[in-house]
Amino acid sequence: MQEQRTTVFNRRGIPQTVNRLAVPIDEAAAMIGVSYNTLWRAVRENQFPGVKIRDRILIPIKAVHMLFEAAAESGELVDSAAWTANWMAALVPGQAVA
Repeated sequence: MQEQRTTVFNRRGIPQTVNRLAVPIDEAAAMIGVSYNTLWRAVRENQFPGVKIRDRILIPIKAVHMLFEAAAESGELVDSAAWTANWMAALVPGQAVA
């Protein structure tokens, strides 16, 4: 089961709780167990998905879970760069990766 990460914000003075879709690189790196720099390099080199909004880079929580589910389901070593390339190719028909 996926861990739910939530955040609270105020709307018209009433606290609202929402599930987060993404986390900053440092938080995602801690979830995965790698350094900030390692994850940042992977995102920068298109070896792991990220979202850039102005100067802020966020990591989709779904991508983290999908990567580790792929490893758990296959029972094999999953390379994040190869996984990301295959995942991106699946999003764009006709661009399968060998």
